[in-house]
Amino acid sequence: MLEGLLRTVRIGLGYRNARKGFLRSRSSLERFQEKSVRSHLRYVMAHSGYYRELFQGKELSDWRSFPVTDKQAMMTNFDRYNTLGIGREEALSIARKGEQTRDFRPTLRGATVGLSSGTTGSYSLFLSSAEENAAFIGMALARLLRGGIIDSHRIAFFHRAHSNLYQGLDSGRLRHRFFDLSHDLESEFESLEELNPTQIIGPPFLLRRLGEAVKGGRLSLRPKALLSVAEVLDDADRRRISGDFGLSVDEAYIATEGFIAATCRYGSLHVNEDCLVMQREWLDRDSGRFIPIITDFRRRIQPIIRYRLDDVLVDGDAPCKCGSAFAILQRVEGRCDDVLVARTREGEQLRRIFPDFVRRALCTASEDIRDYRVTQNSMDNILVSLDTSSEHRRQCEQDALGALHAMFDGMGCKSPEIAFECSDPAALQLSSTKVKVRRVVRNFPTPLT
Repeated sequence: MLEGLLRTVRIGLGYRNARKGFLRSRSSLERFQEKSVRSHLRYVMAHSGYYRELFQGKELSDWRSFPVTDKQAMMTNFDRYNTLGIGREEALSIARKGEQTRDFRPTLRGATVGLSSGTTGSYSLFLSSAEENAAFIGMALARLLRGGIIDSHRIAFFHRAHSNLYQGLDSGRLRHRFFDLSHDLESEFESLEELNPTQIIGPPFLLRRLGEAVKGGRLSLRPKALLSVAEVLDDADRRRISGDFGLSVDEAYIATEGFIAATCRYGSLHVNEDCLVMQREWLDRDSGRFIPIITDFRRRIQPIIRYRLDDVLVDGDAPCKCGSAFAILQRVEGRCDDVLVARTREGEQLRRIFPDFVRRALCTASEDIRDYRVTQNSMDNILVSLDTSSEHRRQCEQDALGALHAMFDGMGCKSPEIAFECSDPAALQLSSTKVKVRRVVRNFPTPLT
């Protein structure tokens, strides 16, 4: 009972702190970040052998130029990376057992152990303490819950795996139910109807399927809020989901590495700068595209310091009506491996083709294209899979081919050879729970730096 009370208090503090810091001025926010990062670094360098060695001899005042780390370094050095000295194989054993039994409650030395599939299918291990879990929940409630904390909420949470993060979340006015994405969705309809959720949280493909069921009369849900998580929410999915439910779609950018950004009530995707600093490795300043390097100054068990994510983000620059001083992201565009590469017409240069251009080309090519996958296997070869009816397939392929050629031409590039293969939603993995949906994929190392 005492443990549950302590968790409730910690969640409440996390909620209060998240609300309190939301309207902080930019100058005070940056001072707060600087002070917090330096204090956090002292702790991390004292308790993590990996970071102590990596940052040896560095001045804390120069932390913004410290060496960059990434997922590969974290997993390779896992035993020395975390501050509890937990071995990778030990943690992996606990995580895999949870995946097999679907019981995600066991902890390791008081730490929650999680396993993320990632968008490539390669795993990432994450550790978090009870204090970190409670702070996360408090911030999530402050940033993602639509309506006041004292209002009544029923949350349907669809995810690949449950976690200790969400254990004990329910209270008198807040109920949540976990729906396992490994189960057949239609078998969950009765439970979903019984819950009658006020908010549904899940990846875009799940929200699409639920929206189709609502539109088709197989479900009678009337949620007040929708939240897209775990995968890229592209414009086509946003429009379709919003149209089926008659609601706008909120978005949360949450990775193994932390709770990075969330949409406010006005729809702007704000970086959670009261718990992390986001630096930018520019890919294209003119379009605002960059790779984020993040420093989370609250995570102690598995520190995230100058950590390079493998995502492409697009900067936002307009101030938000909500008044927050937090930076705005125009969108999360995808993984670095989702950026295609093409030769210019003269053949002397290479150019990045960002996934948003590909998505727009195919989404506007034909209304009969339900979904797609574009895979670049080499500089000169692209394979396209379309989800469409057999009667429209040939015309859709012609429309898609014309749209892709026009896209490459409009960017001053030669079109690679484009081939089509017959696919259905299952082949496109649009309902897969093993890996995250990726509609644009490059399967070879980029020659661009």
